[in-house]
Amino acid sequence: MLSLYLELKNKSSLIGLAVVSALVAPVALAAEAQVQPLFEIRAVAHDNLGMSRVPAEQTDEYGTQVDLAALVVWETPTGSTSVRPRVRFQDYSTDDDVTNFEAFLDLRSQFETERSRFLLVGRFDRRDSILAEFADASFDDLDPEDPTSPESGVQTFDQTRQRYELRPSYSYRLSERTSFDISASYQSIDYSEEIPGRRVGYDYVLGEVGLTWAMGSQTDLKLFGGASQYERDDGLNDTDSLQAGVALEHRWSEQSGVSARVVFQQDDISSGDLPGGLEDENVSAEVTMFRKGEVDEWRLVAGSAFSPTSAGGINKNTQLRVSYQRSLSEKTRFSAAIRHVDYASVGDINDLDERTYTTADLEIRRFLTPTWYFSAGYTYRSQDRDGQPGSADDNELFISIGYQGLSR
Repeated sequence: MLSLYLELKNKSSLIGLAVVSALVAPVALAAEAQVQPLFEIRAVAHDNLGMSRVPAEQTDEYGTQVDLAALVVWETPTGSTSVRPRVRFQDYSTDDDVTNFEAFLDLRSQFETERSRFLLVGRFDRRDSILAEFADASFDDLDPEDPTSPESGVQTFDQTRQRYELRPSYSYRLSERTSFDISASYQSIDYSEEIPGRRVGYDYVLGEVGLTWAMGSQTDLKLFGGASQYERDDGLNDTDSLQAGVALEHRWSEQSGVSARVVFQQDDISSGDLPGGLEDENVSAEVTMFRKGEVDEWRLVAGSAFSPTSAGGINKNTQLRVSYQRSLSEKTRFSAAIRHVDYASVGDINDLDERTYTTADLEIRRFLTPTWYFSAGYTYRSQDRDGQPGSADDNELFISIGYQGLSR
């Protein structure tokens, strides 16, 4: 089954099929779509957009970005489907090598019956590689549980990166306290131009099965196992992995909870740099906490997790990630997020390219009318790569005017 996924060449059809499948049920039930149009024009200024470590190569960059999007939501008595297409037009007057067009498509669909629950998350994006190789600090509203950080950290101008992802999961309640769970994840990244040994495309498939026991009305314990396969496009790294783990989740309400997850992973790595291959064993542990109140909300992720990466193999990423939003008044909203990640290569296959980076975001948004807003903010990025002298950082300032339409 893994090989079937890896042989698929037209990856766009996967996302298209997922979107069509997710829309069939609500349409069949004659659900009414709620459409929220979104628009923003933003002026940005960077002091080191290319994240160069050489002071003489660090230049100020100024640009304009225009985002057009729509959030379409279908609600039924048994579930909901959200689809968010988005396009971005951008121009950096000081550098003609930034791709002028980016495209995004996000999907989240879930359905429930008396005994079962199905969830499908999907995404596609086509981005300029200078902007795509750093993971965001804030959490995506449609996919806050995104488990991977596939970015390589290697930034180059005038090139594009395409990312495809599908994550279906299904849970069936066997008894009042026990549920059977099955999930899968398919992820692929393609570049217009690869950098051998540092930034390459790949295909990754993960499948998991598990049993969940309700320890109480608010606490669940889950035991699970799984298998994954990672394959680089250049054929220089094939990694087959087996996993076993335990997860504990406690929810005080639908708006707040905490979960912990521990995973043991055994890797069988076939690499062109390792005659005969390599076997490796690792353990990861991660905690997630979240809360949404009347005027504020926050989410925290701390610990380590295994992730495919376009740096050329499987990584064990150790991170601290915190996001906070608060309504300062009826018209003013403040948001802040920070993410610090340490990338370590499983099996030390890419140990010369291991790195740490930090991203921090601040934004103040003021609504001028119920739909139009003005915002200003600041983003800081920093990166330190093993095996390379010095570090690099970039300071970004932005102001924007946007339209967040009412659902209709």
